[in-house]
Amino acid sequence: MNRIQQSEEELTLENPPEAVQPQSTDDEQVFLASQWKLMWWKFRKHKLALISVFLIIVLYALGIFAEFFSPYNLQERHAAYAYAPPTRIRVFHEGRLHRPFVYGIEQSIDRETLRKHYAIDKSRVYPIRLFVRGEPYRMWGRFEGNLHLFGVDEGGMVLLFGA
Repeated sequence: MNRIQQSEEELTLENPPEAVQPQSTDDEQVFLASQWKLMWWKFRKHKLALISVFLIIVLYALGIFAEFFSPYNLQERHAAYAYAPPTRIRVFHEGRLHRPFVYGIEQSIDRETLRKHYAIDKSRVYPIRLFVRGEPYRMWGRFEGNLHLFGVDEGGMVLLFGA
C-alpha cells in the first residue's frame, strides 16, 4: 500500500483531519486578535521588558519634573563645596536607628598640595525632610514654585552626586 492510499484510509469519519476539528477558544482569540494585541500579549510575558518600560517612565517623569525633584535650584551655586564628594544618606547615628539624615561637611585645604579635603562632621546631624520650601524655581519656564521633594535644614547639604 502506497503512501497516498494509506492517507486516504486514515481520513475516515472516525479520524477527521485537523483542519475540520473544532478549535479551542484560545486559538480563536489568537486568530481574531489585532496585531497590537498580539504584540502586547508577547510583551507582557517578558518580565525584563516590563521592568524596563517602568524604569523609562520613571526616568522621563524625573526629567519632566526635575525642578521639583532636585533639592536645589539649577542656577544655585555652592562655591564652598566645590569638588565635594557625594554625601552619604544614613539611617544609623551612634548605633541607633534614626530617620534619614546627612552629617555636616568640613572643608580643609592641604597647605603643600593646595587640594581641598572634605571630612564628615558627626557632631552636626541634618535630617532629610520631605516637601520642603527652598529656592524658588520656574517649572518649564512658566509656573513659579519653591516646593522641593526633599531637603535639609539651613547649614546642611545634600549632594547626591557630589558638587
